[in-house]
Amino acid sequence: MPHFEPNKHEFIPPPHHEYAQVSLYGGQYYGAQAGFNVWNPAAYNEDNSIAQIWVVGGNGKAVSSVEAGWIRTFMFQNTNSGHWWLNVGNEAIGYWPDTILPSLRGSAELVSWGGEIYDSQAEGHHTSTQMGSGHFPDEGFGKASYVRNVQYMDDSSPLTFKDPAALLTYATKPSCYNLIVKDKAPDMGTHFYYGGPGFSATCP
Repeated sequence: MPHFEPNKHEFIPPPHHEYAQVSLYGGQYYGAQAGFNVWNPAAYNEDNSIAQIWVVGGNGKAVSSVEAGWIRTFMFQNTNSGHWWLNVGNEAIGYWPDTILPSLRGSAELVSWGGEIYDSQAEGHHTSTQMGSGHFPDEGFGKASYVRNVQYMDDSSPLTFKDPAALLTYATKPSCYNLIVKDKAPDMGTHFYYGGPGFSATCP
C-alpha cells in the first residue's frame, strides 16, 4: 500500500509496487464497497496483479491495513466490537479482530479502490504483468477493467454507504498502468476504468 503524505498531498509507493487507484483521505471511515469486473491478467515470474479495496489506519511503522477484492465486496467496522467485517454479496465471510489491527480500532483514515502490481524486475526491464484486463482505461467498456458503485461509510452516515463527492487519483506510472474516473451513471454509480499491459515501448 502506498504511504500518503498529507503535507505533500501525494502517495509514496513501496519499492517494486505500482498502483492505479482512487482514494478518500482525511475522514473517519467505517466501511467501503465496490464491484470489480473480473479478468484473467497475465502475471510473470514472481510478480502479481491485484484488484482490491484498501482500508488503512495509522502512519509510519504503525500502520494497519485490511485488503480484499476481485468481486463485489464490502468491508465495514462493527463500532461496538472494533472488528472489521468482510462481506461478499450478502454473505458475511468473517472478520479481522481489532486486536491485530491496532491502528484501525477507531476508524480508517484512508480508503482506496483499484489495482496493484508487484514487479520483481526479474526480466531486466519493466514487468509484462498486466493490471486489470491488460488494456488501458481509455479503451473503455468491454476492453478495460472497471470498478463500479464505489461507496464508503463515515461518521456522518453510520451503517449507510454513500457515494464520494470527490476522489483522489493516483497512478504510479501512467504509461504502464493508468486510470480514468467517469461520470456517475445509473448502472455503474461512481466508477472508473483502470489497468494496462505493463512492458511496452512507452513502458520500458
